[in-house]
Amino acid sequence: MSFKGKILRLLGRLQSAFKKPPKKRSNRLKFQPPEIATLPALIHKDLPKVPVSSAIQEFSLVQLSPHSRRAYAADLQDFFKFLSGRGIWAHWNQEMSPLLIAEYREYLVIDRALAKSTTTRKLAVVKSFCKWALSRGWIEKNPADLIRSFPQTQDSKTAYLNNAEVAQLLSSFPPMEGSRLFRALSRVTVETLLMLGLRRSEAASIHMKDLERLEGSWTLRVHGKGDRARVLPLPERLMETWSEWLLRLHPEDCPRASLAADPEAWIRFLKQHSSDPLLVSTRAKTFDAPLSTSEIGRIVRQAARRSGLSQRVTPHALRATAITHALDEGASHRGIQQMAGWTSPLMITRYDKRRKDHRFSAIHHLSYAKQPERGQVEPVIVVGPNES
Repeated sequence: MSFKGKILRLLGRLQSAFKKPPKKRSNRLKFQPPEIATLPALIHKDLPKVPVSSAIQEFSLVQLSPHSRRAYAADLQDFFKFLSGRGIWAHWNQEMSPLLIAEYREYLVIDRALAKSTTTRKLAVVKSFCKWALSRGWIEKNPADLIRSFPQTQDSKTAYLNNAEVAQLLSSFPPMEGSRLFRALSRVTVETLLMLGLRRSEAASIHMKDLERLEGSWTLRVHGKGDRARVLPLPERLMETWSEWLLRLHPEDCPRASLAADPEAWIRFLKQHSSDPLLVSTRAKTFDAPLSTSEIGRIVRQAARRSGLSQRVTPHALRATAITHALDEGASHRGIQQMAGWTSPLMITRYDKRRKDHRFSAIHHLSYAKQPERGQVEPVIVVGPNES
């Protein structure tokens, strides 16, 4: 072999030595992460299959108030309608999850643009229903335990009427005698709500047997939330209005004198008509059908518009007006709680519409903060030995 051939052979060996070896092919496939997909719900065979209608009906029946039954059933129907849009219906108790309830909260706030207070109320119904379902053995775990609601504020958005607006509303009604029956009913309804601070459901449930004569005074037994009853005194102006109203309904046997003037005759009359409602529906053929809560709301709104008030007035606004004005007149918190039928005095703060008004600040009652008049000697405050 020539010298040139030897050099070429040596260069070939060096080139092959520094060259990377080829990779061996493998029959194994490369690892690929699985695609994220919605896993099908696990159907638990040990959980019972509960129809939606049966679940709503059973949960609603355990509530005491008929109004609460209707409201709870409506909120639950709204919740299950949302679940049906997600493809959940027959096996709702097996497919409900905290994520779904959180999505329902966002749906109420964003898609339906409901107020946070309304959303919190609807979530409270769902949470109460989940607790009930857990106690009945319909679900394994409570999916609403981890869901947070919006914090409740201490301010109520319910409107109220000031002194001038109250006078404007009350003066807009014509005299009871000679007016149309519906206008007379409007006057009785508005004055009853405004002068007793009742809820609309409480006003709709007043019957003749609820008027009582106790210790020489006329009182009204009100049936409130949770089947709790309270006794309220009747104001003089309201007694006069009720007397004229009942005379319109029962002109044959109703006493001509007012409740305050002839109590004995009224006691006999109330016993004869104990089952009759006070606020009757003018749409019925006979005066034995009580007003519904929706009719009371319609009557109040029409009366407010007829009086010239620009704001929207509701029965709840009249209740807040009574509470606020009673506080302004110096009523105690105990008296306000008894009038409103609240179990907790914390509600008084929410319904006090003037608590943020600087004109009612306690600073105005500080005697030492007032500027003394000219020539008046400023009082000397003596500090005791234990005071600092």
